[in-house]
Amino acid sequence: GVVSLVAAPLLVGGEVIGVVQVGTGKKHRFSSRDLRLLQLVADRSAASIERARLDEDARRSRLGAEHARLHLSILALAGDEMATALESYDDALSRLVGVIVPTFADWFAVDLAESSGEVRRVACGSRARDPITSSLHRHPQGDDLVHRVMAGGRPEVLMNTQYRGPEAAAADAEAGGYSEAPPASGIESMVIVPVHVRGLSFGALSFVTGSGRRGYRPSDLETARGLAERVAIAVERVLLWRESRAAERAATRNAGQLRRLMEAALAVNAPLAESEVLRVVADHARRILGAEAAVVSPVTDTPDGPGLVEVSSPATLTPAQTALVGVACDLVATSDRPVRWPTGTTAED
Repeated sequence: GVVSLVAAPLLVGGEVIGVVQVGTGKKHRFSSRDLRLLQLVADRSAASIERARLDEDARRSRLGAEHARLHLSILALAGDEMATALESYDDALSRLVGVIVPTFADWFAVDLAESSGEVRRVACGSRARDPITSSLHRHPQGDDLVHRVMAGGRPEVLMNTQYRGPEAAAADAEAGGYSEAPPASGIESMVIVPVHVRGLSFGALSFVTGSGRRGYRPSDLETARGLAERVAIAVERVLLWRESRAAERAATRNAGQLRRLMEAALAVNAPLAESEVLRVVADHARRILGAEAAVVSPVTDTPDGPGLVEVSSPATLTPAQTALVGVACDLVATSDRPVRWPTGTTAED
């Protein structure tokens, strides 16, 4: 239906970003003046479009800078809180909840492995401050997801499949590394990242955003990993402190045992009768090992079993204890090796 047409390019810095076209339904002869006027309109339109694009780029850059500053601030505050952990990390992790919620997440939890192998929820908090949710994971299968992240050592990302962002309102989220969050849970998105300590998955951090808040993005996942690294450093520091304390106690205990062993050697070397030697040996054995009682039972060639029994403390044994001593003496004498009961325990136990 267009009979006559005139067009002019939208130029920005010598680059064509579009075209302005004007047409008529009747035959019309556009003059050179019409062309110059249309080009003027095109130039002003191109300038307006370029300015709008620059404004949008500036807005995105500003939001990106603010987002980056916010994440850096969160990481810095988290590092300050984690730096206070020495003897225990429980209090520091409880304070970390206040750093994460509500700035970075609407719900946050820290799960760490215990020495028994069980996973314990060390800290948890939400924007609503509901005490009921303090011990429950926000996701219905959250505990299973935490164990899966710890077992695999890789983050888990969940989001509502109906993405309601400004770029694609009510459009389905792209298929990929996302699991669907149940609508009834009120979860918009969730990220679970592992906490690696000494090359092993020692625990996991769970971050959740609720309805009305945008879902997590790749930059948020990097921040979550940064938080997990700071938690791992704090856990490593606490473990090292505990190990140093245990080593210090063991060294003190060993030094005491060596001192008492020297005292025992001097006492045994004194000119004593056999019964007195047995008494001294039993007494010093009890002191060296810090035991409640010590028994010395010489092995004889008589068929009656052990010979003279000396007890340092208590002075007498119950019938059950006497029977146990007899069994132990027979076992050691026949096997010619030390015996520890119950079996399977360590020296520390």
